[in-house]
Amino acid sequence: MSVYNCHKQQPQPWMSYISRNKITYSGDCCPALVTNTYSLLPFQVISSGNIERCEISVYGSGVWEEITLTIDSILSEGFYFHSYNGDSISPELECGVYEFRVIAGEMWWFEPIMVEDFEFTENAYKIRDLLMIPFKFSEQQFETLPLIAPCDSILPFMFTTTNPTEGMLEVYLYDVCNNCEAVEIDLDIHVRTIAGMTYYYYEGGCLETFLECGIYKIEIVDGAHSYWSVPFAPECGISDIPDGYRPLTDFNGCVMRDEFGNILTEVCNE
Repeated sequence: MSVYNCHKQQPQPWMSYISRNKITYSGDCCPALVTNTYSLLPFQVISSGNIERCEISVYGSGVWEEITLTIDSILSEGFYFHSYNGDSISPELECGVYEFRVIAGEMWWFEPIMVEDFEFTENAYKIRDLLMIPFKFSEQQFETLPLIAPCDSILPFMFTTTNPTEGMLEVYLYDVCNNCEAVEIDLDIHVRTIAGMTYYYYEGGCLETFLECGIYKIEIVDGAHSYWSVPFAPECGISDIPDGYRPLTDFNGCVMRDEFGNILTEVCNE
């Protein structure tokens, strides 16, 4: 899979088009996309040519002016990747509706955007973050069918509670099929407090000793409270990548491959 195809699997909020007539904004009321006065929305375009300039125009005026953006450009597999990460611009824009385009070998047109004078005042997890993760935790033990999980890692998770953390975290793995024998394990669990709520999240990671077949559950103890996971049943060989290995990814999160198309991997415990 080429890097071009990898990028196309990740739609961006500020869509760009190689032709002007693909933009469907009617001009009525306000565009769906909004940004502040001192930055534009991040974007990336893949072009056959190097960056020439960026231009912006008050919507409907027909007058285009060059605008200076901090754009990183790399050449890969014959394509130029031009990326803007939302850095501040100077001078700041006036409020209103704008059009934007990038000239880089060809011309890329962007959806019109509304510029408003506002600041972000909240940084919090959303309700979907709590509902869409199957590996759930509770202060009560679950009585349910186990999840299927890989044998070389613990599934990622996030849960929230009104309880403050009152001590060092201890994590125990219980072997349900072996008289609930417990062993302490080391997981890199992050703890954050937002708006009075405590968030525990774990991004996933490798186990140096793979789990054998059976049913397991995890207990997290913070000194005063215990949180129990749903039960899970580890299975080996459920991934196309051999157990104990993880695919290498680039800064966009795309899987990296060699010149023959084979996935590049790293050893789990390194």
